Amino acid sequence: MPPLFQSYNTISLAVHAQLDSVLRLWQRRLGPDLLAVYLHGSLSLGRFQEENGDLDLLVLTARKLPREERLSLARDLLDLDQRPCPLELSALYIEDLRPWRHPAPCQFHYSGAWTDHYQKLLPPGHRFPRPGHRLPRPPDQGAGRHPLRPISPDVSAGDPGVQLLAVHQHGPL
Repeated sequence: MPPLFQSYNTISLAVHAQLDSVLRLWQRRLGPDLLAVYLHGSLSLGRFQEENGDLDLLVLTARKLPREERLSLARDLLDLDQRPCPLELSALYIEDLRPWRHPAPCQFHYSGAWTDHYQKLLPPGHRFPRPGHRLPRPPDQGAGRHPLRPISPDVSAGDPGVQLLAVHQHGPL
């Protein structure tokens, strides 16, 4: 019987693969303009339940994302959503965080609650999962985890509910 709660180190290969796919999407799209991808919420706190949890991510960018790029990202995220877990993702532009203020401006947000909105904005014929609908889990492939590993730099060290998944090699914080 699997543990009641899971952490990043104990989630299934399918969830690791989904996180890796989301990270690769952002790396491919933004290249050196991707500064960091943070994991927060229940998974980073070790309280994740795959059957009813979502993956909470915070993306930090070095540039603003134009509308067309945000829509294109939404289209690709719709294809990764619910495979196997729902995604909840916010992208912040680093210059919007200087000076710090709360709430921080968010340049892009994706979650299941936004699928109807994105459906209206995307070209006809784009199919994606309905909010709350879980797709069948793909079989775990291979015995090892993918290479993405959490690290804890000073930026997230003060908050036990945040883990840094990746810092792009070309983008300093």
